[in-house]
Amino acid sequence: MTASLTPVRRAALVALGDLVIPAADDMPSASAADPAGKYLDRALAAVPRLVPALVRVLDAAQGVAPDAFLAALEAYDPPGFEALTTIVAGAYYANRKVWKRIGYPGQRPAPPAPGEAEHYLRDDLLGPVRARAPLYRATPT
Repeated sequence: MTASLTPVRRAALVALGDLVIPAADDMPSASAADPAGKYLDRALAAVPRLVPALVRVLDAAQGVAPDAFLAALEAYDPPGFEALTTIVAGAYYANRKVWKRIGYPGQRPAPPAPGEAEHYLRDDLLGPVRARAPLYRATPT
């Protein structure tokens, strides 16, 4: 999977990624947040279905100015643009240093406060859900 990203493709991804997520205020650019590509590799592993589209995009970007390529990609290849931006953003926001800078504490257990369940149940918010028939449908074969 990450073997699909040759050094040339990674260089194109760095250039495009820094346009998708540029440095701003005290926030790093996409490449500055992940100089070793550790989070990029994690993002690629997490969403392998996007790798073929991303590889196609990176190959098409060769020899084209990154800013012009990105504008054309968004206009003419929405699936390619989605693959690129999803992988870049996924890698960026997987980084705990980025979490810290945006004030995101990460996922933590949040046990309900005393009386919280009663608050949500008092107006019978779940009543319509419980009253309707089950919505299960078998997956088509």
